[in-house]
Amino acid sequence: MLGRDTIALNADIECDLIDYINDMEKLLWENEPLSDQVQQFIHMLEIYHPCCLSNYHGEWVSLLVERIDSKLAQIMVMLLKKLSQAGQLLAAHEVLQAGRVVEPYDGFCDEWLAELNRID
Repeated sequence: MLGRDTIALNADIECDLIDYINDMEKLLWENEPLSDQVQQFIHMLEIYHPCCLSNYHGEWVSLLVERIDSKLAQIMVMLLKKLSQAGQLLAAHEVLQAGRVVEPYDGFCDEWLAELNRID
């Protein structure tokens, strides 16, 4: 639609960032096999590069990066609890090694690794 003062575009919009956020939510709430969840989480961390947003300035970018970091940390904690309960310590080690970039606080992964090593 075109008007004197407006232009409207009717299109299906795709956005990798929105897809990534939706994939995080899906991983957090859907009940897929635990091994699939671990692999999806590790893949999400491999492709996550918060510095790619550094060219954008504004509070919204900072909040977006914080939201993604927080959600990934939440997923990591959820996976670690499930893996511990299932006795899948090797997979928990993998999650902790990959998850260092989004650990909820400094030392979180080291604390979990120490606990897992104590259990082994």
